[in-house]
Amino acid sequence: MTVGRAATISLPRLRRVAILLPAGFVLTAELALYLFLEPALPPPGAHLLTAAIMIAGVIAFSLIIFRLLEDKERTILAQAHQVRTLHQIGAEVSALLEADQLIALVVDRARELLEADAAGLARVGPDGETLYWHHFVAMGECGRSFRAIRLGPGEGIAGYVVAAGQPVAIEDAASGLPPGFESAPILELEGLRSALAAPLRTGEQRLGALLVANRAPTVWANEEVTLLTSLANQVAVALANAELYARAQLSAERFERLIESSGDAITTTDREGRILSWNHAAEVIYGWTREEAVGTVLPMVPPDLLDDVKRLLRGPLGRGEVLTNYDTERIRKDGRRIPIVVTVSPIRNAAGDTVAYLGISRDTSAHRQLEEQERRLALLEDRERIGMDLHDGTIQSLYALGLSIEAVSQVLEANPPLARARLVQARDSINEAIREIRSYIFGLRADVFHAQGLVAGLEGLVQELKINALVDVDLDLAEDAGQAFGPERAQELFQIAREAVANVSRHAAASRAGLALHPTEGYWVLRVWDNGVGFDPTTAPTTGFGLGNMRERTRRLGGELTVTSRPGEGTEVRLILPTGGESRH
Repeated sequence: MTVGRAATISLPRLRRVAILLPAGFVLTAELALYLFLEPALPPPGAHLLTAAIMIAGVIAFSLIIFRLLEDKERTILAQAHQVRTLHQIGAEVSALLEADQLIALVVDRARELLEADAAGLARVGPDGETLYWHHFVAMGECGRSFRAIRLGPGEGIAGYVVAAGQPVAIEDAASGLPPGFESAPILELEGLRSALAAPLRTGEQRLGALLVANRAPTVWANEEVTLLTSLANQVAVALANAELYARAQLSAERFERLIESSGDAITTTDREGRILSWNHAAEVIYGWTREEAVGTVLPMVPPDLLDDVKRLLRGPLGRGEVLTNYDTERIRKDGRRIPIVVTVSPIRNAAGDTVAYLGISRDTSAHRQLEEQERRLALLEDRERIGMDLHDGTIQSLYALGLSIEAVSQVLEANPPLARARLVQARDSINEAIREIRSYIFGLRADVFHAQGLVAGLEGLVQELKINALVDVDLDLAEDAGQAFGPERAQELFQIAREAVANVSRHAAASRAGLALHPTEGYWVLRVWDNGVGFDPTTAPTTGFGLGNMRERTRRLGGELTVTSRPGEGTEVRLILPTGGESRH
């Protein structure tokens, strides 16, 4: 047996009945009086009978009309209750942003609203196709999840509704399912016979299906289909919002973890410089805790730099520009000033107006200390090299010169010509020592490379060699030599060239020399040569400090260094560097 829902008469139909039925009744009574009653009864009797019939008819008609009006009133009240309930449900689901709580509430409200025995909600899985019953509740039971009942596209009631995008009503599953259905697993599992389901969708996105069901066969009225569809539409929007909220929360949590794990101080301030956020690295670098810093105005800016910060806020930052890698100083809670590099970006609202600033700061104290240590190490290396070379060369020559002059005093009266010759030799030795010392001074002065660049530094080497050693020097540099090397490679290359030129000045006794730097077949080649006395590489010491420095710098450059020489035929130092290589430390 099928249980039907209360039928109602529409207002236009009721209006027609209220007009036509009385008119038809009066006309019928008058015809009966004229055709049947007057011929059969005396005049008073016929008219009295007719009046009685009409009174009875009016009473019956009034009762019918009142019954219909009462039914209509009940229907209107029921619809108003449904609208209020639907509005209340909409307010409740809109206030929830957690999907599981939202679904549990909707399933309960759907069962209550349609006075059904059971209700459930099926959701589309992560793959966008498979569905599972996320929440199902029957009267007097707690909600359950049927994740084991997985439905492919078009399968079961939920799959059919999602695929069709339209609601579906099943009056009696035991008597047969509508066309397009092969089975209804959820009804079979719960012992249900009738169901009404509506799709959950927002635009083109289909999220699942909302279902109510009864244990007895049920004829679902159009109003119920409309009601469930309206509820499903509200739920779909709320679920989409809950999903967006969950994603936003996840993104916010990831962003928060990223900020907290950063080694840089990341802060936000309002337009007046008031601290809005302060990460863990800011606590470590500046010393103030988050609780101490938030709400204060730039506590880490030294008083003497506040005017500079205010000018930046009024100037480029106020115009929405980004301040990148700005070197400045900040002050810690303990009063110690630290060097930092900071990048500041504007934070804009939806209208594009700057409402706050994001600052990322890095303490460069360790970096500067490392640079200072490298500078001092390089200075110590140069001092050690100069000390060793002076000891091995100039100081030994001066010591020998002292002995020679002492010997002159012994032969000055006995052999004046010999004394005169030895004094000439001493004079020449003094001049040689002067040239040697000037060579070292020249090597120290060559450090101006840092300010001049590679080409200017090499040109300076050649000019010093010409002046100090009275050597005719050829210089041959490629046009793009100044742009071919980064700062670190250029520095290493220059130091190798300086050592090679210094050796020409100190040891070669040459009249002509040359320095060339040119690219060839994927390599750069540096040549320093002279036509001086040369030496025998097989007998000459190979552990000299200068040559050792050259080889170490070559290793860091990833290049190859060769020194070619023969007695009386001069010397050539050749350095081969791969194009585009980086220094290796």
